[in-house]
Amino acid sequence: KNKQLFGVMTLFVLLFVIHIIGLLKSDNLHEGVFELQKKFSIFIFPLIVIFTPKLNRNQLKIILLDFVFSCVSVGVFCLSVALYKFIFNNDSSFWFYHPLSRIAGMHAVYLSLYCCFSIAILLYFYGIKKENLKFNEITLVILSLIVLSIMVFLLSGRIQIGLLILGYVAYSVFYFIKSKKKLQSLLLILFFGIGTACFIFLPKVNRERFKEAINYKGEYPIEKQWGGRALR
Repeated sequence: KNKQLFGVMTLFVLLFVIHIIGLLKSDNLHEGVFELQKKFSIFIFPLIVIFTPKLNRNQLKIILLDFVFSCVSVGVFCLSVALYKFIFNNDSSFWFYHPLSRIAGMHAVYLSLYCCFSIAILLYFYGIKKENLKFNEITLVILSLIVLSIMVFLLSGRIQIGLLILGYVAYSVFYFIKSKKKLQSLLLILFFGIGTACFIFLPKVNRERFKEAINYKGEYPIEKQWGGRALR
């Protein structure tokens, strides 16, 4: 098993080596080095996995929940600054996409992906596993899920929004199957689904980005970019 892990991790290291080889043929050395810096985790993370001691379940849970706490904290900070900008400067642009993520100095796509992963962590530990929680702990988990979900929608990452919806649908099906109150759980799922759809498409930025993804009525050439779809 350790040999299999070592083999898989070696593939990641080789992938980074391929990027280094590609740098030798690059006409833009400065940009190439910058790309290597961003992809350095491909090289260093496998080494960390291989040479660090194996974590038990409690240690892994603490690390994952620390990650969730960090993402929730960043979300609250970004939303607070956006609210301040809106109230005192009458500027609503900070509520959406890159202007929102730049408050924390991050890319919108990556931050929304971290939020999606945090939601999956919370649902795994406190939804599927059904660990015993006190009322204040349940409240904290629910508030964290709300903050993280709002961040994903406002950051307007199309793939991340799709992943979030897919994850919630899968969890809803699981919840419905396990629930003893079928009608109540079905109504709850329908209410959540309708509310989610409205929240996604009410903001103009989200509507335009999804329309741009399918090039709705051919209105989105490269000159009118709402995302990278046209350029790609």
